[in-house]
This record gives sequence, C-alpha cells and structure tokens, in this order.
Amino acid sequence: MLEEPRDDGRYVVEDILSVRREDESTQLEQLAELEAGLSSAPKDEASLNTTFDLAYAYMRVLDELPDKVRTQLSKVVCKSLSNLCGTISAKTEEMEATSQTEVALYRRAFKMYVCLTSELARAGLKGALKCVEDSNQKDMVSGGGKKKTAHAAKKRSREAATIWISDCLRSLQTLNVTLVVEFQRLWPGHKVEEELLNLFCRVGYDFLAHKLIFTSSSDFKDEVIGVVAKTAARFPAATSTSITSELLPLLRDHDHLAAPVATLVVQACMDVSGPSTLAGEMLSEIERFEAQGTLGSFVVELASQSPSCMVSDFLFFLLLEKILNNLLTKFIIFLY
Repeated sequence: MLEEPRDDGRYVVEDILSVRREDESTQLEQLAELEAGLSSAPKDEASLNTTFDLAYAYMRVLDELPDKVRTQLSKVVCKSLSNLCGTISAKTEEMEATSQTEVALYRRAFKMYVCLTSELARAGLKGALKCVEDSNQKDMVSGGGKKKTAHAAKKRSREAATIWISDCLRSLQTLNVTLVVEFQRLWPGHKVEEELLNLFCRVGYDFLAHKLIFTSSSDFKDEVIGVVAKTAARFPAATSTSITSELLPLLRDHDHLAAPVATLVVQACMDVSGPSTLAGEMLSEIERFEAQGTLGSFVVELASQSPSCMVSDFLFFLLLEKILNNLLTKFIIFLY
C-alpha cells in the first residue's frame, strides 16, 4: 500500500531507502534527525515526504533492527503524532483563518503519522507473537547438554517479547489519544476518509484474534477495546457497518471474545445519544448471520453489561429466541 505511485494525495513513499546495512550508532543518529523532522510543524510537502520516506525505510526492516533502535523509532513516531495532535488542538480560531494549503499539509502529516503508528502497533504484535512462539519451542528441547542453552535462549525470547509488547502498547496508547483530536479542524465541512479510520480499527482487529497476547495485560485489553470503540463512537455512520463486518467473524471463530466485544460495543454507546449505531448494526446482522448459535454468548453478554445498548427489547428477545431455537435443534439432531 505504501509503495504505490503518489498520484492521488495518499500518504505513500516516494523513495525506497535502505538502512539495513547501517550500524546501530548511525541508525540512532538518523533517528535523531528523523525526530527533528517529525517534531516540527510541517513546512512543505517535499520535506514532509522526505521525512516520511526515512521513517518508512526503518519500518520496512523493523524486525531486523536492534531492540534499542526499534524502541527509539517507536518513541520518535509516537511522540511526533502526539505533538502534532497538540498543535492541531491548540489551533482553534486560528485554524479557521489558516490557508487551505496549510490545512491540507497538516491533514497529510496527520494521516502519515497515524499510518506509521498503526503499522508499529501491528508489527509489535507480530514480533511479540514470534518471540512467544520461539520461547515455547525452547521448552521442547531436551537432553542434558542442551538444557542450559535452551533455557538461556528461552529467557532471551521472553525478554525480546517484553520489549516488543512495550513498544506496541506505546503505539496503541498514542492512537487512543489521537482519537480525542477534533478531526473537524482538518476536515472542515467534509467527511473523514474511511481509509484513515480503518487504520485505527485494523489494529484492534489484529489483536482481538490472539487470546494469549490479548489476555496478557489489562492495559492491552483496555487499549485494544478502546481504539475500536472510540472510532465507532466518534464516527458511527462511517464505521458501524465495516466494524460489524469485521467483529462478527471474529466472534464466530474465537470463544474468548464474547465479553471483550460486548465491552467494546458498550463503550461505543457511551458517547452517542440514543441507541448505539454499532449495537443496532451488530444485532441486525447477527439475525442474518450464519452460525448464529456461536454468537449467542455475545448477545447475552451485551444484554448483561448494558441493556440500554439494545436497539429495542423486542428485537433482543426475538434474536435470543432464534439463537436458542437453533441451539436446541442442533442438540436434538446430535442426540439422534
């Protein structure tokens, strides 16, 4: 996605740079330069593109970077997005008087930084999962001569996983803070692009499927749920259908998600007046969704956590009755 031609204003790379062969000290020096470029307000499109290309060069080889360099990259990108959000939030009446060219530049920088932060979070998940898998494989090593070596390797894998998770959590927290920004200042009178909103939600979808990582920390759980819930609450009309289409298959395939996804829907209800768009969409689609019985626990959990999120009691009871009837039919067929 990021390497496509820049012909429609998307946040894509212009030059594919290589930083793989640089030593650690040189990489840290380059990241210091990157921080200087990202931390200052965007001056023009050319300098913004150059800065983004350097950041992307490091993103392409993220899993090959030393831990210190990777963590520094995470800090630089997250700090830069936070600073930009602060600048945008500070511009109240001033933003209205800002030229369209400057607003467009801020909008472009915002999308670029969100893209980088989102990809850092997703890469952190992959890195942590790989380290956990490597650690589990070390448990299978046997034999007296190999036991000590395997134990040391397992310890290194666990330490590496901790670093990946820490970097990943930083990105998730930054994305959640970003969703508080008044987007209308960058998109005055226009809808926020769905492609941008999907960058926030896609992180949540990736995490929800992995029970081991998802349940390892309450902080992780809160941040993962929050990034999707806040997007749904801020932009219900633009996101309810797409979020529903992603969450229902996850609910069907993963038993551990009934309570977390119910919590997500409840949080999406909190910032909207009247029935939740997401709750209504979820319940309506479940009624037409195949394998309804596997989603019954979610419906009950949602009703338990917040009955007010239901579109109507009548719809809920009709849906619950249909799910229970399906379960009963399957049970009878199993007996026979």
